[in-house]
Amino acid sequence: MILPESNIIIKQGCLINKATLYRNDLVEAVGSKSGKHYGELILSDDGKTIIFKPGRKFIKGEIVTVNYNAGIFTLNGEELPPFEFEFEISGHNPVQNFNSNLIELTEQNERREAEISGADSNVGLAKYPDDLPGDFPVITINASNNPAAGYTFIAPFIWPSPPLGYLIIVDNSGVPIYYKRTTSLKSDFKLQPNGLLTYFDLPLRSFFGMDSSYNIVDTFKTGNGYVTDMHELQLIPNGHALLMAYDNQIVRMDTVVEGGDSMAVVAGLIIQELDADKNVVFQWRSWDHFLITDATEDVDLTASYIDYVHGNAIELDDDGNLLISCRHMDEITKIDRQTGDIIWRWGGVKSRNNEFTFTNDSRTFSHQHDIRRLSNGDVTLFNNGNLLSPNYSNGLEYQLDEASKTATLVWSYNNSPLSYSFAMGNVQRLENESSVIGWGWTAGDLRSVSEVKSDGSVAFVLSMPDTFINYRAFRFQWKTNLFVASPDSVFFESIPVGDSAVTSVNLINQSAKSVVINGFYNSDSAYSVLSDIPFVLP
Repeated sequence: MILPESNIIIKQGCLINKATLYRNDLVEAVGSKSGKHYGELILSDDGKTIIFKPGRKFIKGEIVTVNYNAGIFTLNGEELPPFEFEFEISGHNPVQNFNSNLIELTEQNERREAEISGADSNVGLAKYPDDLPGDFPVITINASNNPAAGYTFIAPFIWPSPPLGYLIIVDNSGVPIYYKRTTSLKSDFKLQPNGLLTYFDLPLRSFFGMDSSYNIVDTFKTGNGYVTDMHELQLIPNGHALLMAYDNQIVRMDTVVEGGDSMAVVAGLIIQELDADKNVVFQWRSWDHFLITDATEDVDLTASYIDYVHGNAIELDDDGNLLISCRHMDEITKIDRQTGDIIWRWGGVKSRNNEFTFTNDSRTFSHQHDIRRLSNGDVTLFNNGNLLSPNYSNGLEYQLDEASKTATLVWSYNNSPLSYSFAMGNVQRLENESSVIGWGWTAGDLRSVSEVKSDGSVAFVLSMPDTFINYRAFRFQWKTNLFVASPDSVFFESIPVGDSAVTSVNLINQSAKSVVINGFYNSDSAYSVLSDIPFVLP
């Protein structure tokens, strides 16, 4: 069952002649209660996907019949053959229960920030540590042994109260070069391949994209009436976005398991691909492919709320299909991006549907996060290890033979001593073959981020108080375009002891607004700034 706001996606795999889409009777959608729906035919930017957008919503509980008779042609002159299909609209109002009740934060204060309107976003740039907000998380660098180039990106937040979150870019000394303070949860702060900085905003149920001057320039959210989930936004090479949503439906679980609730709220998983115009061009629903009983043993199927999939990552695979991480099934699922069919299911020892043989790993993984395909063909994931004994979390890399369905463990990293993160976490493989591990929601362990070299040695460790939770952590090379320095580097000749030298650097504002420089920070006490603070860059 789908939501009343849904569009209809037609994908035959051929390039479509857009000029043949002008007639409004080419596609007919008739609801059993709402009658005939007129709408707009849109050709997506791939030239192959047709979207029918009804002019009004369908009605809850009705059956919709879709007919295409004839009249749409491909670019090579062939006519698409007629087809007919039906689908059912959900009979219940959407039941919102975000993120399995793990995170429930107030919305009122956040909405007043009015981010999209360009209101003050509390941007801070390279201030003295003493000038940071009093509730700024204390960042400690526990180790720094020639880490990879770039900065660490984190989005720590406090849960459940008070509602507080930060977006932070921090250098290897623990000094923030950018931060944004908010009175709510924001997460998954990262640099996308197209140069946008993106993050999820819980109260606004959307991902936002910022340019190199930290201006919000784009918004990403699921379509067809679904509410965007916080776990994933991937911007892929064709300019499209991959997102997910949790689809909460009323299910008579007393007909599924003994003792089940007759009015249980069950969370399904929705995967969507949006084109550059934010049209939904692909939609996948767990209801069509998974059983509720696929959940692992710790998911109570007699409860009033059941999160049986708990999707937490999407990855565009090398062959153009999708990998999804299903935490509450201990499973990585590969799905066909054209048909939605399941290609294979790979799970840990507690999974009910694993199709792979582990050649050298008896522990495997459980309740994992952040599945990623590497350039060498291997896959990495963050293993939370919830259902494994003893409980500890680690980063893992496997070599998969998809033909013979074997999985070979080729790399792993454990904290020393072992640490356990019951939720969240990620693994990022860098260009120099080092790995950044975000340890997620650790239980009393202050280590939040580690960078590990390919030989297993530790390059970098960052920690924060355990009052803060951080979903994912990344390292990116980054340079803001908010303002630039001219020249961008200064060379001092040898200065005799007791003497000093002065040079000038011009700061040039490249943004549309004035920039207030209200502080500075220098990691070397031999250098200082003579200009009076604050000053304004017009």
